[in-house]
Amino acid sequence: MKKTIRKFRVIKNKQNNKVILGESIEKLFSGLGFLSPEERQNLEDSSKKIVENCVPAVYTKTNKISNTGIVIGKIQSGKTLSFTSVIALARDNGYKIVVIISGRSNLLLKQTKDRLREDLLEDNKIQILNSKLEFNRKLKQLSKPFKNPQRGKMTIIPILKHQDYLKETKDLFASNELAGFLKKNSVLIIDDEADQASLNTYARSNAKPDAKVTNRTSAIFSGIKLLRHSCPNHSYLQYTATPQANLLIDSLSLLSPDWHVLLTPGSDYTGGQSFFSENKYKIQLNSPIEKIGEYPPVTKDLQGPPQSYIDSIAEFFILCALMSGNIKDTIEYNKKGTMLVHPTFYVNETKSSTVGIKRFVDWCINIVEGFETDIGLGDYDSFEGPFKKLKKELESAGLFKEFPALNDVMNVIDEDIIDEVNVAQVTGGMLDKEEGYPWDDYSYHILLGGALLDRGFTVKDLIMTYMPRDNKSSNQADTIEQRCRFYGYRKKYLPFCRVYLNEPLIQDFKNYNEFEDFLHKYLSNHTLQEFYAMGSRLLMDKGLIPTNMSRISEPLINTHLTKWQQFEVQFPFIDDNNKLIQGYIENLNFEKLEPKNKNHRSQRGYLHNATLCPIQDFIDVLLDFNTPYLQDEIKKEAIISYLEILMELEEVKNAWIIEIARNSTRERSVSYIKSKKGESEYKMSSLMAGDARFEKGVSGSIYFGDRSLIKGTQTKTSIEFDYKDEPIIQIHKIKVGLKTKPKEVPFYGQYFYTFAMYFPEKYKRNFIQKLK
Repeated sequence: MKKTIRKFRVIKNKQNNKVILGESIEKLFSGLGFLSPEERQNLEDSSKKIVENCVPAVYTKTNKISNTGIVIGKIQSGKTLSFTSVIALARDNGYKIVVIISGRSNLLLKQTKDRLREDLLEDNKIQILNSKLEFNRKLKQLSKPFKNPQRGKMTIIPILKHQDYLKETKDLFASNELAGFLKKNSVLIIDDEADQASLNTYARSNAKPDAKVTNRTSAIFSGIKLLRHSCPNHSYLQYTATPQANLLIDSLSLLSPDWHVLLTPGSDYTGGQSFFSENKYKIQLNSPIEKIGEYPPVTKDLQGPPQSYIDSIAEFFILCALMSGNIKDTIEYNKKGTMLVHPTFYVNETKSSTVGIKRFVDWCINIVEGFETDIGLGDYDSFEGPFKKLKKELESAGLFKEFPALNDVMNVIDEDIIDEVNVAQVTGGMLDKEEGYPWDDYSYHILLGGALLDRGFTVKDLIMTYMPRDNKSSNQADTIEQRCRFYGYRKKYLPFCRVYLNEPLIQDFKNYNEFEDFLHKYLSNHTLQEFYAMGSRLLMDKGLIPTNMSRISEPLINTHLTKWQQFEVQFPFIDDNNKLIQGYIENLNFEKLEPKNKNHRSQRGYLHNATLCPIQDFIDVLLDFNTPYLQDEIKKEAIISYLEILMELEEVKNAWIIEIARNSTRERSVSYIKSKKGESEYKMSSLMAGDARFEKGVSGSIYFGDRSLIKGTQTKTSIEFDYKDEPIIQIHKIKVGLKTKPKEVPFYGQYFYTFAMYFPEKYKRNFIQKLK
């Protein structure tokens, strides 16, 4: 059957540049010996794809062209290495200036600069500038025309994501010294964590019908906009692990991406699948935090530190000892370890909150000092419970020939660990002045923080996370996902990693993990144009808010898919749809579905045809099914996505197709309704009749109610089949009649084909999308 070709938004500035691998990219790769051949190839392929889609580096004549790309990775999966590789490859292909908008804190900016220097240190073709003064010194060098792309240095300008720094860089680009150069040379602008602060937070309020001001812009968004305008030729690359805000903003917005590239994590990466889906070590990676009154997250009901917090710190010490290799006959997994405590963004107690980071810091210091005293006295009572728990979880993982005794573990904690633990409050101050965190001063760290740890900050050797942070209402999906500092390259010691969360947050992470899988699989097979054409649809649990909605100007709607769904009569496309569905029916190999009892086969309206059919075949039909009403079009598109998800994620390949009442036409009432938007719609009474009716002592049934077909009657039919929770698609042939008012319904007395569908509860899905 021929598929309908759907029209999509046209990408502007699709480049498909010819990209060469030159001196800079080879030099970078030569220093990345820790990458496997497959990982290096993935990095090379994704970098080439990104540069291919950027605007050309150099022009023979004055030019003005720009585009926006989004590069989507996963939390802690190597996005910095990706844009470092893109920079090196861009240098080989003639680009001379790169601006990196990196983080909202000096700590994150320093982290980015350090990584760039480390990876690009040996490349004398690349220079990293640190100040406006340094940049001014290089203006004359930058303004010289370069006929050979291999000649001349590339200049990297890392800046803070702040309006003042954006303006300063914009002013430099607007200077007379650079004007001529920029008209014939392109700039790459890399926005790290591009969903944070970059988008216009006034988008929703501007779009309100009663808005007095419709063009307000937030400071950083405005700064990025002006920076882009100062570069006649440029590509703006958005790097993020949580792209939903960028994908949901108005497609006409300057920051709406035109194209995308997905990054593939390395083989040792442990992300959402490792912690919330696979859990192949069969150990309790996600330990629920015991509920005490309103804790978590509110601490007002606590007289002191909760037992779960004390136990998690004890577990951290035990895990560090077990990993160290300092216990006789054990393997060394890692001689370093970090615990992260993330309770809130408030530093101190406030009137609006009875929880603060400082309280958890004080508790932690007291707990560690208490442990040190107890261990010195040979008192291990505080460790016995956590030790038994860990032994039960780890003993079957095959990590030890013989699980160490508690005394041996405590001796290592006493001699090698307790004096090497640093408890640090990571909330700005010294850490926000580009001095960085002193990782090398201690082997073991307990970090306590809030907003500074939400994004970007790489926590080295992280094995224990204690996060009693949650909202009373729905969580913002991108915000909670960014807190997953425990994702990363930890496969070597993953069995020793632990995450303490409250139960609702564990479920939210599981739901987000499913959304991420759906989005990555969809975008790996579709363009952004297809994504936009389908209403920018996201599969997301209704308990999660996709993002900060102040940045989304267009209304979002939910389509909830479970149990029974039906399509209305699709006037004025009745004839086209009838022809489509009749053609589909004729190509199916049906078997008769009817009661075993021959005496009950005379009721023609309850004799059906049924077959098990590939879901993809039905999708092909549904693509051509005409739906003039917005709600039915949205439902249709959601159903197509839902069925594709079942095939990909759940590996459900077939659906039951039932031709209802094969030898007759059922009659239904149709009523005329005028929608709020003034559109004419026609609604009919429910397609699905009641449940099956059975007689006592009689083999078979009088008839099969539509809602019971297949899933409730498989043992009482004339054919034998095994129902395994497949979707059920019913095809109904309906005559317009009964209480229908002919004056309101121009197709009164006609018949039409339509679909009713059953989606099992176990595959319940919720779709969020823009109202097109």
